[in-house]
Amino acid sequence: MTPGNTLLLGRDASAYRTGNLLERYDNVSRRHATVGMEADGTAWVRDEHSTNGTFVNATPLRSGVRAPLRDGDTLRLAADCTLEVVLGGGADRADGSDR
Repeated sequence: MTPGNTLLLGRDASAYRTGNLLERYDNVSRRHATVGMEADGTAWVRDEHSTNGTFVNATPLRSGVRAPLRDGDTLRLAADCTLEVVLGGGADRADGSDR
């Protein structure tokens, strides 16, 4: 992700960059969460009123409220979809992994 952009996480087809990676998780909402990066490189996540919640380092997020993300954080969508936050110049993962 590049600074100034956002990415929708979920099973919805409109989440075209992540939909196929998350479609196997029945408990992930179609439009579960949005991650973004400010122009200064500050990363964040916002739960999009998901059914089963979004968690950063096991802390549940309030729906609609941005929470900061830091390199090495664990981002969990619902009960069993866990992603590792990797910041700092890495290109989008081309291997299709959930990290």
